[in-house]
Amino acid sequence: MNRRPEKILCLLGALSVVAKSSALACATCYGASDSPLAQGMNWGIATLLGVIGAVLAGVVAFFVHVGLRSAKVNAGEPIQTAYSGRSNALSTSDFTRQTDQNP
Repeated sequence: MNRRPEKILCLLGALSVVAKSSALACATCYGASDSPLAQGMNWGIATLLGVIGAVLAGVVAFFVHVGLRSAKVNAGEPIQTAYSGRSNALSTSDFTRQTDQNP
């Protein structure tokens, strides 16, 4: 049986126990929290959270828009489209009447 992976895991476990605690942390985490590097990292995290929040807000706004339009269509109200200004624009009730007449 191949015992090489077990030996490697055992060696890594022994090294992690013997290593100094200062070697386990990066310079940013181990250093002072008020350093310019830490402040820059905090601004980067805040910026990423802002971008993610804006994208999620856009997705929510889109689904609210779709939900409101579908509620209007189900209620039989005419919806505003890019072609509403044309003389041959149809409301949803006109469309229903036309499809009911055609077999």
